Amino acid sequence: MTTDDAPFFDACGIGLVDDLRGFATLGALATTSISAKVGCRKRFSNSRFGGVAFLGADAGGGGLEELSFDKRGVAVGAGLRYRVSRDFGLDYSIDVAQNDTGDTFLYLYLNYSF
Repeated sequence: MTTDDAPFFDACGIGLVDDLRGFATLGALATTSISAKVGCRKRFSNSRFGGVAFLGADAGGGGLEELSFDKRGVAVGAGLRYRVSRDFGLDYSIDVAQNDTGDTFLYLYLNYSF
């Protein structure tokens, strides 16, 4: 939660700010925000490949009593992982997410996961 006079970069946001995939970074700023995400990751046997499925939701507003999904909402997605380094657990990730307004996002990144 932030105050009304907080600069835009200190406001509650979704997307890159809270790692909620399926929403534009700084696309919906508010003084109050609540979000949740859940995911399931699976390594395909003993190979370098794995997969992930995820779901996220966010509500925002001017205060706790004003929380709504109007400018935010729900996103769902899936991704593929390739283990670049077995010694360090480093994965190359490709994720696709779509939100409830029909916007689709592609994410490519190098990350430690699983």
